[in-house]
Amino acid sequence: MARRTPLDARSLPAYTRGEEMFNFVSHVVGGGFAVIILVLCVVRAAAHRDPSAIVGSTVYGLSLVSVYTISSRRAYGVSESQFHKYYEMASNMKGVTGEEMLCLIERRLDNVVYRLGLGASRAQARQWVCHGHILVDGQKVDIPSYLVKQGQKISVRTGSFDVPYFKEVREQGSDKPIPKWLELDAANLSGIVAAMPQRDDIDLGIEEHLIVEFYSK
Repeated sequence: MARRTPLDARSLPAYTRGEEMFNFVSHVVGGGFAVIILVLCVVRAAAHRDPSAIVGSTVYGLSLVSVYTISSRRAYGVSESQFHKYYEMASNMKGVTGEEMLCLIERRLDNVVYRLGLGASRAQARQWVCHGHILVDGQKVDIPSYLVKQGQKISVRTGSFDVPYFKEVREQGSDKPIPKWLELDAANLSGIVAAMPQRDDIDLGIEEHLIVEFYSK
């Protein structure tokens, strides 16, 4: 069997090197610790003015901004291409680019289902959408990236009411706080988009200016 040629990280785009390092460390210690470890590596490397001296060429050229951007988009469970698409959309809007970008992502159907408490996680909410459990204004929408609009009604289709998770929500309500731009009717497994999300409604602790800096280069 032919030997695999070792990957030279210097030949990869900066975000790709960051992605590979993040994936590796996440696999070993978990996503949350991965961010901390990589940030510490980058800060220490910057202090020594020699990024390759910390853990070899694998983190060559890895920037704090790229690590932060990877962790931020993973919080929402979106791909690199989707994240960049939201940046481009936000760049053409009148408001502050970073804030507009986050508000766009908040409007994703999978995120709204999660925010309403109809999914225990964004990953589960995405699964509900993809499997056809979710309706928008009474019509099935199975596209997680669908952007909701003010006044729309998000609901679970009646045929899915017997799913154990949904039964629990109907009986006990949501176990997470509902943001003020959404209104939940737990008994009927539905919610209304009462307003458009604002920056103050986003509780993930994301510093969006770093993301804008990453994509604007």
